[in-house]
Amino acid sequence: SITRTWWLWEQAAISILGTSLPVTGARVTVSDGHEHTRTFTFDSAELPNSLKWDGRWSDGQVAPTGDYAVIVAAWDAYGNTGQATGTVRVPGPLATPTRESPTAAAPTSTTAPQAAAVPAATVATQVIPTPTPVPGPAKPQIKPRPSALNPIYLWPVIGLVGLLAALASSSWADKRPSALHRLAKALHTASSGQEEIQKTQGEM
Repeated sequence: SITRTWWLWEQAAISILGTSLPVTGARVTVSDGHEHTRTFTFDSAELPNSLKWDGRWSDGQVAPTGDYAVIVAAWDAYGNTGQATGTVRVPGPLATPTRESPTAAAPTSTTAPQAAAVPAATVATQVIPTPTPVPGPAKPQIKPRPSALNPIYLWPVIGLVGLLAALASSSWADKRPSALHRLAKALHTASSGQEEIQKTQGEM
């Protein structure tokens, strides 16, 4: 018997036991099913109990990635044979990490520096829906108050009204012109009467 499946870096277990007659020899063959093989032969004194393959064929070539059949065959002195089959797997090559070479420093320019356009960073945005406003109670409308009279135009009006009131008051309260008129009329009447008396005395 042999381990059913194992990786190349692992070791397969092999067990070879005779029945009624002792085993006189054994052979382990690794094959790709075509032209590449690798064979290990053992006699009765050194029958194998394990197998560790290095992944190379008989011509020295390295086996590529894949699964390969491993056949263990044993026989006795009378030609009776028995065999078991397992599978060894060769993994693919591991990816080698690459390192970027450092960028050489650019030579210093003697021209005036110019601002380079910096591409805008693309940012994933989340659209937040705008909440629909809920109508509330209607607010009372405030009517605009009429603007107050400008004081610049108010003072001339007040002054004009005061002047007219003063003129009317002075013409109504001042009695001197009428008194003088009456006095002049009385003096004229008195002088006329004096002339009449002198005239009468002269005739007598």
